[in-house]
Amino acid sequence: MTPSAADGGKIALGLTGGGMTGAFYEIGCLAALDDFLGFDFSSTGFHIYMGVSAGASVASLLAKGVPARKIYWGLLHGSEPSLEFKRGDFYMANRWAILKSVLGTVASVPGFFIKSIRLRQHPSPFEFMHHIEERLPPGLFALENYQRFFAKLLEGFGKTDSFAGLARELYIPATDLDLGTRRIFSNADGDQVPISHAVAASSAIPLFFRPVRIQGRDFIDGSTGRVAHIDVAIKAGASTILIINPLLNIMNDRSSVCIPRSDGKCARIAEKAMSFIQDQASRIETRVRLDGEIRRAQAEFPQVKIYRIEPSSAEVMMFLHPTMSYAEREQILRYGYTSMTSVLKRRRAVIEELMQFHGLNPSDEAAAE
Repeated sequence: MTPSAADGGKIALGLTGGGMTGAFYEIGCLAALDDFLGFDFSSTGFHIYMGVSAGASVASLLAKGVPARKIYWGLLHGSEPSLEFKRGDFYMANRWAILKSVLGTVASVPGFFIKSIRLRQHPSPFEFMHHIEERLPPGLFALENYQRFFAKLLEGFGKTDSFAGLARELYIPATDLDLGTRRIFSNADGDQVPISHAVAASSAIPLFFRPVRIQGRDFIDGSTGRVAHIDVAIKAGASTILIINPLLNIMNDRSSVCIPRSDGKCARIAEKAMSFIQDQASRIETRVRLDGEIRRAQAEFPQVKIYRIEPSSAEVMMFLHPTMSYAEREQILRYGYTSMTSVLKRRRAVIEELMQFHGLNPSDEAAAE
C-alpha cells in the first residue's frame, strides 16, 4: 500500500535551478501535470516543496497555494497583471560597486608600480591581476529589484511574503559564502526572513549576482553544493520525491543538433564564446552532481522513491535563448507542458504514485502505458 501523510510518508516536489528558462520549463511541466491528472489533482497539493535557485520562486508560489495552471496561462496570455515583468525586475546592474571598482583600480595603479620599483621587482601581468582582484565588484548585478518584484507578485496573488502560516512545508537552500555551509530557509523562519529574501539568496549565482545579505550573513546560489537537496526532503519525511531538473547539458551531435556559427554552419562548442563554454561546463557538472546525489539517496534510503523529469538533451538549445521576449518565453512554457505530458504517458508508476497520494484512482487514459 502506498504511504500517505497520515501514516508517516509524504510526497515532495523538488525544483532545481536553471535561470528564467528553467523556471518557465518547470511551470509548463507542472501545468501539464495538473491538466493530465484532472481537476482532482493539483501541484499545490504536495506535502513538501524544495526550491533551489530559480526553482525557489516556483516552489514558493506553489507552497503558497498559487496553482501552476494559473501561472502558466497568466504568463502565456498576460491574464495575470502581477506576472507582467521587465528586464529591470530581474537584472539590476550593480552600478555603484562597478564604479567604485573601476575608480579604485585606476587609483591603485601608480601604487602598484611604485611598490615594484621599491622592491626592485619587474612588474608581472599576473601580479597586477592579483593586485586588482580584490578591487573587483562582488557581482555584476544585484537582486534587490527581484526581491521587491517577488514580494509584489505574492501580494498580487493575495499571499503574504512570509513563511508564517504556510500549510505546506517549504524549504529553500542557500549557501553561506563565508562558512561554506548550507542554510535552509523554511517554515521555521516564520516572520523572521521574508520568502522573497530567501528566494533571492538561493538565486544569487556567483559573479553574476552579488551575494544576498540576510541576518548579517552573505548567501549565494543554493545549488553551489548540492543540486536538489534530496536529503532535506527525506529528513522531513518524504517517501516519494518528484524532481524537475531543467539543467541538462547540450548533446552537440551535429547529425541532430546544430549550434549555428556566423557563417551559418554548425559549430563545435569550442568555437563558441567563453560564456557558451562555461554554460556547457556548468550544465555537465550539474548533471553529474545530481546523478551522484540521487545514487547516494537511493543507497542510503532504498525505501524512498525518486522520480526525475528533465528535458530532452536534443532540445536543450532552446534553453539558451533570451527569455525577455514573449515568443521565447512561450516556446519554453509550451515545451515544458508537452514534455511532461509525453513523460506521463510513458511512465505509469509516476501517475499511480501521485494519484494514490491524493486518494484517487488512475483513469484508463492516465494509467495507460
